[in-house]
Amino acid sequence: MFDSNGQPIITNIFSPDGFVIRQTLSDRRSFMYSYEGSGRPRTRSVVTDPEGYVTHFVFTPDGYHRSLPERPALAVKR
Repeated sequence: MFDSNGQPIITNIFSPDGFVIRQTLSDRRSFMYSYEGSGRPRTRSVVTDPEGYVTHFVFTPDGYHRSLPERPALAVKR
């Protein structure tokens, strides 16, 4: 995605198997993504935000969320 000046708003870096592993915003803050399981969809994913907070997601075999992230006050900071 680009803004009206042609500058990227979001830049994604993908793993060899096509999953987003890093997402960088226009202000250079980044989100990191990791995945568990094989094939598609993956069964779990972990997102680390620019502040270092980690959110775990669990998915059903159909790819739907089985769990939702916790409130930030309960999140684990790495």
